[in-house]
Amino acid sequence: IKNWQNIRFGENLRIYVDEDGTTGQQYTTDVGIIDILAQDENDDFVVIELKRAESGYKVVGQVLNYMGWVQEKLAKDGQKVRGMVFVGRADKTLRTAIKPVADKILLKEYRVQMNLEDPQDN
Repeated sequence: IKNWQNIRFGENLRIYVDEDGTTGQQYTTDVGIIDILAQDENDDFVVIELKRAESGYKVVGQVLNYMGWVQEKLAKDGQKVRGMVFVGRADKTLRTAIKPVADKILLKEYRVQMNLEDPQDN
């Protein structure tokens, strides 16, 4: 979240804020905790699940579960709900499981880049 502006999603996303002022970071639902709940430029919902290391097929069910909850509890007036899964590495089971829902859930492996800089005098 601290680096939200530095992430290149390929589109403009903003973190969801509900009517009570609760932000979409670690958004608590009665079916689990959504890592990040965002909205796109059309106000459609985007459920983002983050996995640090190699991940398998189970994350697909997890994201579909959250997407269903958002569709049922938050989406209004034809708002769409889609998912994004960011993993350190997608194993074969995840790459296979995502295929039938690839139109609804985007899968990406992430890479972290580090920039080294000289310290600044203040």
